[in-house]
Amino acid sequence: MTFMYEVETRFFFDSKEEVFHLIPILKSCLNVKVEWETINFGPKLFERDIILRVSKAIVNGNEIITLAIKRLILVMSSMYVKNITK
Repeated sequence: MTFMYEVETRFFFDSKEEVFHLIPILKSCLNVKVEWETINFGPKLFERDIILRVSKAIVNGNEIITLAIKRLILVMSSMYVKNITK
């Protein structure tokens, strides 16, 4: 059995061009056909910010089945901005 670990990170860009400039490998991913099905389990888990899901994806003719659990960890921080006027 082989385990794959995924780290999900989100970035926000102003345009596709900016994305491809900063992360050029993503441009080749645009033409890859991916079919997937996802089943989420447990409304009670979801209410506690936990997602348990099974996904099936077909990428380039290869079937991949994954089991994932995600737990939302809310990190609260305060940022103080000093207003400087001249």
